[in-house]
Order: sequence, then structure tokens, then C-alpha cells
Amino acid sequence: MWRLPFLICRPLICIFSNARDYATGDVVRWLNHLGRTDVLRVNHNDPDDPDPVRLDCHNETIVFRIGERVVPLSEIEMVWYRKGKNWLCDHFFAVDVEDHKRLTQSLSVRLKTEELKLAEYLHYVIQSTIPALGAPAKSDLNKLIVLSMAREAGFKTPDSYITNSREGLENIVSEKKPLITKAMSDGLYLFDYEEKQTGYFTYTEDYTPEQVKREEKLFSPSLLQPRIDKKYELRIFYLEGVCYASAIFSQSDDQTKTDFRKYNEEKPNRNVPFQLPEEIEKKIRLLFERLELNTGSVDVIVDTQNEYCFLEINPVGQFGMVSETCNYYIEQKIATYLMQHGRKIENPLH
Repeated sequence: MWRLPFLICRPLICIFSNARDYATGDVVRWLNHLGRTDVLRVNHNDPDDPDPVRLDCHNETIVFRIGERVVPLSEIEMVWYRKGKNWLCDHFFAVDVEDHKRLTQSLSVRLKTEELKLAEYLHYVIQSTIPALGAPAKSDLNKLIVLSMAREAGFKTPDSYITNSREGLENIVSEKKPLITKAMSDGLYLFDYEEKQTGYFTYTEDYTPEQVKREEKLFSPSLLQPRIDKKYELRIFYLEGVCYASAIFSQSDDQTKTDFRKYNEEKPNRNVPFQLPEEIEKKIRLLFERLELNTGSVDVIVDTQNEYCFLEINPVGQFGMVSETCNYYIEQKIATYLMQHGRKIENPLH
């Protein structure tokens, strides 16, 4: 018979993140300040953790062990999916079949599929049992689908062109509109801590007619959009129906006017609190409801005609800049949310 190890139930808040996410640490500090020390942080692929998560699962009964602590689902009252992935099952060992490269590759692919299916099941059980902020299955949205859904919600969005040929580019450029190009996914976002201590990123970039002539006849499918003449752009943090917006005046700086993430450290963009029109807030709430998300970061541009143009949603985007520059104390609000929206668990110690 499968038995749980002996334990004393101590209700806790569980945060799934990664080791280098500063926002997670800020929220944990707020939880501690507000009197909640019973917080468990589970990091994805923590290089400094010599003792990985150990897992036991019997049907819908799940127990995982971190260090000496045994944690059944019955002990968790609230979950926050912040950063990372496959926190509980990223432990499939690599295989190497000697002198058989193709078999090794095939087995590696199958093990990744096993890992994916296990992750899907574990978090299905967790989310069916425990209230959660965020959702692991929605952490990497399809930007093109979200743009389509934003249009259905009533947002204006940039026209999107996808082509893989020079001829296609010529047709787009012939419309005489300044263009930008960017990744259809999140693009490259890599910090090399081990070797070169360098960060590597892809940004939104301008695309000029002169560049078309230098392209091959065929290339990988690429996304282009008309460049929007912006008055300012908005970064909005959404938390269960409430929007916290910051206006970013990035258009007057050549370094940041196409992508404000190319921060000018010598002359930073001005960021100010911004009150969204009720109509825009309603559209944001509608879009999050349709996506079945209760938190995330939203990017919107306000153009020179004062029209609001939706760009994208990042369910696990950073919110520290919005919080700090606008004095929203978002970290405190997240901590309070986690404390107030958990399920009730009787604690035999009380």
C-alpha cells in the first residue's frame, strides 16, 4: 500500500520560479514582512541547488520533497507560477547509446515527450486542487494568436506580414510604409553567467527598403509590421482584473524609439503613472478572460492620433520597472493577493 511519510501539516504558499528572478525575491520579502514565513520557493534548474526535487505520485496524490522537507498538495493553500517550467519533473536522465547516434537522438526526443506529459499532468492536478496565480500552460503564448484575439476584443493592432521570399518583401515594402521586424516568439533572451558574463537579446528592429536587395531569394519565414508613430508607449501589469499602467516616453531617443528595452542608462526614458481609459481596461479584462489568465504584462502603443494599439501580452513579464517608477508597490499587492486568495486549510498547530 502506498503511504505518505509522517508529517505535520503547515499550510504554505508555494512559488514556482527560477533562481535569478528578482521579482520573486521581492514578493517573498513582502510576504515575510506581512507575517507569512511559510513560503516555499521551487526554482527551475537552480545551478546552486545540489539536492533536486524528489517526486512521488499516486493517481491524484502528489508529494514532492525539497531537501528534508516533505510537501504534499494538501499542505499548499496557494500557488504562484512566476518563472521557469517543469519545476517538478525536469529530472529525466540523458541517454547515450554507444555507436548509435540516431537511436540516442530518438530516445532523447522521447524522453522530452515523457517530461512534457508528466509536467502537464502534475500541474493539471495542482491547478484542479489549489488556487493559482498564473498558469504554466499559458506562460508562452502564441503572439500571432493573441493579436487575433485582441482584434476580436475590439483592439486596434498592427497589420502583420509574414513572408519567406524576397518577392514577398518587395510587395510589402512597395506599400511605402516604414516597417519593423521582430520575433514571432520571445526571441533570444540569454544570460551567459558561466563563460563570458554577457547577455544576448533580440530586439524589435527597423527594416528599410535597402535591406530587401541584400536578402536571399528564400529565407526563414519572418514577421514584419508597419512602424507606428508613437506618442508614448504603455507597459501595463494586470492582476486579477486590475491594471497598473506606466507611460514610457521612449520616442524622443533614437536608441529607444523602436524598442524601449534598448535602455539608455545615461539618459533614461521618463516613466510616469498612467490612468487607462475605462474602455481600454474593459478590453484588457475581456482579453485576459478569453485567454483564461489572471495576470501578465501588456504592451500597448498610443500613436500620434491618440489611438491605442495593442502589441502583446507576456504572462510572466517583468513588472519591477512599472512598480518602482510609478510607486504602485506591485510586489506588495501580489503578496497580499497570495495571502487572501488561498484555500482554507486547517492547521493542527493552531
